[in-house]
Order: sequence, then structure tokens, then C-alpha cells
Amino acid sequence: MNSVEVTPLRAWMTVTLLWFVGFLNYLDRVMITTMRQSIVDVIPMTDAQFGLLTTIFLIVYGVLSPFAG
Repeated sequence: MNSVEVTPLRAWMTVTLLWFVGFLNYLDRVMITTMRQSIVDVIPMTDAQFGLLTTIFLIVYGVLSPFAG
């Protein structure tokens, strides 16, 4: 009877942990676009250059994420 009560708690803890990790993953990917104005103020660039920077970031992020995670 005790294991029946513990299993749902562990399941919800796992779901909570996965939600938190997924949330951090999402924030990590959109951080460069939300910081656009700050980046452009420090490193002057056109919209096309910022788009290229964003594209390169997402490609590198996508290629390296299996190794980091």
C-alpha cells in the first residue's frame, strides 16, 4: 500500500523536473532574440547581420545540444 502512494509522488516530481528543464531549454534558445536591442547597442549591426547571428547561434545550439544534454 505504501508503494502505491509513493509512485504518484515520484511521477509528479519527475514531471516537475522535466518541465523545469524544458522551460530552461526554451529560455536558452530565445535569449538571443529577447536581448536584441542590447546586443545591437554594444555591437552595431544591421537587421540582416543580426538574423545571421541568430541563425548561426541556433545551428550551433542544435548541433551541440545532444552532446551537452
